[in-house]
Amino acid sequence: MGYLKHRISDTVKINSIVTMYYNEFGGDFVFSGERHNFWEAVYVDKGTAIVEADEKSLRLSQGSIVFHKPNEFHAIRSEKDDPPNVVVITFTTNSAAMSYFDGFSGSLTKDMRHHVKEILKNAAETFVFPMKDGKLQLLPSPAIGGEQMIKTHLEQLLIELMRHTSGGEYSTSRDIIDNKIVSNCIDFLEKNIYRNVNINDLCRSTNYSRTYICTLFKKLTGKTVLEYHTALKIEEAKTLIRKNVYTCAEISDMLGFNTPTYFTHVFKKNANMTPTEYKNSVK
Repeated sequence: MGYLKHRISDTVKINSIVTMYYNEFGGDFVFSGERHNFWEAVYVDKGTAIVEADEKSLRLSQGSIVFHKPNEFHAIRSEKDDPPNVVVITFTTNSAAMSYFDGFSGSLTKDMRHHVKEILKNAAETFVFPMKDGKLQLLPSPAIGGEQMIKTHLEQLLIELMRHTSGGEYSTSRDIIDNKIVSNCIDFLEKNIYRNVNINDLCRSTNYSRTYICTLFKKLTGKTVLEYHTALKIEEAKTLIRKNVYTCAEISDMLGFNTPTYFTHVFKKNANMTPTEYKNSVK
C-alpha cells in the first residue's frame, strides 16, 4: 500500500521578526510617526493609546490591537489620564492572507492574549529583552526553540484573529488562567487593588476553602494570592506614577501600603527599581 504525503500549506508564514518592544508610556508620551517596509502589530496591554494610521485616528483601550501594513505612516501617543502599556511587534511576511489585516483593528479574546504572553515570555528567554540599539540579539544561552515559539505563536494569533473576526468557526484550547475559579479570584483581586485583602476575603467571595484556593491559584498562575495581588498593586502604581499627578507617598497610601518606605521596598523588589527611578525612566 502506498502512502500519500500531504503537503502542509501555510495560511500565514512569518519570515522574520524585526523588533519587539514592551513599552510603559507616560501620560505625555508622543511618537510623531514613521513608516517602514514591514508589518507592525500594536497591542495595548493596559491603559489607552491614540494611534494614527495615514488619515485615520483610533483610540485603543486595554486588549485592543491594530496592524500597520508595510509603508503605512503611523504614529502613537498616550491618553494623558490613562497612560498605556503597549506591545509592538514588527515582522516580515509574503503571505497573501495578510491583506486581511490591511486597516485592521479589534480586540483580542483571552485565548488570543495567551499568544501575546507567550511571545513576550519567549522573547525574554531567547533575546536580550528589552532590546538594545533597536536590534534583536540572542542571549548567550537562548531557550531551546525560543525563536520558533515566537514565530508559531504569532502565526497562531493571526490565524485565530482571521477565524474569529471573519465569522468562521473558532475554537482554541483555553488559556490556563481561564480556569473559572482562578479567573474569579483574579477578578476579585483586580477589583480590590486599592484595598488590602486576605485569603479569607477571597474564600468568602468564591465559596471555596483556603487550602483549595491557595493550591489551585499557585498551580495555575505560578504565584501565591498575595504575590499576585502585590504585583497588581505595583502595576497600578506604575500607572499612577506615569500620570504624574500623585506623589509616591500618596500612591503608597492609596494602594494600602503601611508606609512609603515599605512601598518603595516592595516596588523595587517587583520592578527592579525604586518608584523614583521608575518615574525618571518613563518616556
